[in-house]
Amino acid sequence: GSLDGTGSGARFSYLYGIAVDNAGNLYVTDTGNYTVRKITAAGVVTTLAGTRGVAGSVDSTGLSARFDGPFGIAVDSTSNLYVSDHNNQVIRKITPAGVVTTLAGVAGSDGIADGMGSAARFLSPAGIAIASSGTIYVADTYNHEIRNGVPADLKITCTDGKTIVPNGTSDTYTITVSNTGLLNLNGAVVTDTFPAQVQNISYTATGNGGATGFSAGFGNINQSLNLPPNSSVTYKATGLINGNPGTVISNTANVSVPAGVSDPNTANNQATDKDTIQ
Repeated sequence: GSLDGTGSGARFSYLYGIAVDNAGNLYVTDTGNYTVRKITAAGVVTTLAGTRGVAGSVDSTGLSARFDGPFGIAVDSTSNLYVSDHNNQVIRKITPAGVVTTLAGVAGSDGIADGMGSAARFLSPAGIAIASSGTIYVADTYNHEIRNGVPADLKITCTDGKTIVPNGTSDTYTITVSNTGLLNLNGAVVTDTFPAQVQNISYTATGNGGATGFSAGFGNINQSLNLPPNSSVTYKATGLINGNPGTVISNTANVSVPAGVSDPNTANNQATDKDTIQ
């Protein structure tokens, strides 16, 4: 059956995957019901996402979402769930509030292809696990492979292509922030507080891959970006060099992940360019 209830009052149909969060809640893929269920430590069972007996592939919230053969399930440190939607050939994400999105693959399109988000292809994905680093591992059943990817991976670079800059001249930094993970990152904040020796700064901004939130401006950079998978924003910041000869100018650009998102590689979330004034 499919009843929500407590303990023996609940009903399921062909349970497959199971995972537990840090609070002791259990999550199960109720494969025969096309749903994902939550069980508290007290044994209270509720339907987190999907509708009993209704197969499909719909990204939505709670009972409005649709699955077709949810199999494997894993939970990260912030209680986000990752589900291998076996018959839809996709990997889904479910937030603690029950918001369901498709993380990788395209519903109804099987195959084998590495790529970002909808560019990836699977053939009946089943088992799924997530490491403490944030890397997701998927057993791609009929492709006979183990696949892996990261939900979020922000990266930033900063360079002016020089190591020596003449005093009193114009210098341009190229700052590029990109999302090489699988999640759409809404609220990735890029900042660059320029050194005192770089003055009268103006910058342009160009987006690729559907990125939004960027704009041209003057002075320091502080912008909140929406970065879909495989998207980027490039800033060109130009200023006048005004300092003492021999002074080393150190310009550091940063990008931070939105709240509740884990970036497994934070080493590339900061980039520094150094020049000596001539």
